[in-house]
Amino acid sequence: MRACALALVAVLSLAVPAIGARSDSERPPRLVFKLVNMMGERRVLSRHAINPYAYSLSPNHKELAYIPSAHTGQPLEPTMVAAVRAAGQRVLAGPSLDLAWAPDGRTIALQGPRGSAYGLFFVNPDGSGLRHVAMTNAIVWSPDSKSFASKRGVSVLSRETGEERFLSAGRSPAWSPHGGRIAFVHNTPGYYGIGVVSLHTGAIRELARGDSPVWSPDGSRIAFIRYVRDAYHPTLWVMSTRGGKPRRLVRGFIWPPEPGIWSPKGRHIAYAKRGGLFVVNREGHRSRRLAHETGEIRLLAWSRDGRHLLYFTLSR
Repeated sequence: MRACALALVAVLSLAVPAIGARSDSERPPRLVFKLVNMMGERRVLSRHAINPYAYSLSPNHKELAYIPSAHTGQPLEPTMVAAVRAAGQRVLAGPSLDLAWAPDGRTIALQGPRGSAYGLFFVNPDGSGLRHVAMTNAIVWSPDSKSFASKRGVSVLSRETGEERFLSAGRSPAWSPHGGRIAFVHNTPGYYGIGVVSLHTGAIRELARGDSPVWSPDGSRIAFIRYVRDAYHPTLWVMSTRGGKPRRLVRGFIWPPEPGIWSPKGRHIAYAKRGGLFVVNREGHRSRRLAHETGEIRLLAWSRDGRHLLYFTLSR
């Protein structure tokens, strides 16, 4: 009798998940906004059941505009805005392919098809005033919010006149802090090289082998990714914009493969690595972990005084 009872319990325990529970792939992911200071003290700001594949933080760090990840066989969902310090979220616009919040905070750029039009659209942060701007994939805002750089083929589009100026073949453009130069990656097959083009002269300066350039706040350095062996082994490097030999900042591989974010005074770089969130000074010394995390980490921004880091974790 005991053996029969145990067998019945085992059968029921296997059957219960099939009746009411959802598999891990069906459960909504949990996104948690967090704040950590330089002493490693963390604070949870809000929780959301969302899974963004593209996102852009508002300049005041209060909201995150995002595009939900699409489920196989399901229609694309609307572009959304989530509160960073509260649980609420709202619809911003229809489905999009990419987005970017303007540095002045007044406009959000959307890229993709919308009805019979395609290209670049503007929408106000409250969701009003949606309008088509140009047939282009330019979506990287300039620091003064007056121009865009295209992500494929480095060109600059004037917000005021609509004039587009081609600068170079390449991808991953990054504006210098004062807007006079753009760093980019050559799209030569099998080679990732970073160049800097002057918007005034059009001259291009080749710097180093690497990917995903990010300028320091004073424009004197660029942090970037360099892959070891393959795309699954990214390392973090820094170089002077005047040229010279690049320096590796972190031993081991960082993940996700992003070059991190500079502190407001350019003294430190925060980056993610399996197991947590780390910070290292610009010389590559005294790397230390600020937060231990087991899920995915996405860095968002430093506070303006450089004392806190805003990020989110994503558990699927």
